[in-house]
Amino acid sequence: MLDAAFALLLRDTTRLQAAGRRATDVGQFREVLARTALAMPATVIVVQALARAGDDAPQRERVRLLLAVLFRQSERYLERVTRERDWTSASGVGRDARTFWSAVFGATLLASAGVTGGPSDLDLAATLSIADPS
Repeated sequence: MLDAAFALLLRDTTRLQAAGRRATDVGQFREVLARTALAMPATVIVVQALARAGDDAPQRERVRLLLAVLFRQSERYLERVTRERDWTSASGVGRDARTFWSAVFGATLLASAGVTGGPSDLDLAATLSIADPS
């Protein structure tokens, strides 16, 4: 289940990247990434698969590997975007990628547990330290 869930998520990240490319400024870029990541159907599936991995050591090792792939792919995307648009990342794109996905998964888990809230409660876009230095 883990492999299938992450395969779906990695496929859905092409939607995320396409949405990011359409953003006209850095604020819109961060917002569209946050909204799109939370709306992707695969996000819920991955969170459920992560929860099922539980205390199973081989599953935890597989989770680490699959997350490393997601984080590295996301980092490469952010590196490319920041370079092309002359933006900067105060925290570094690697940390931005890991923090972003951790927040996405956490928000999804809370929502699936029935916790209500909205943009005023969670600023997922703020997990990205990408800025336009000009």
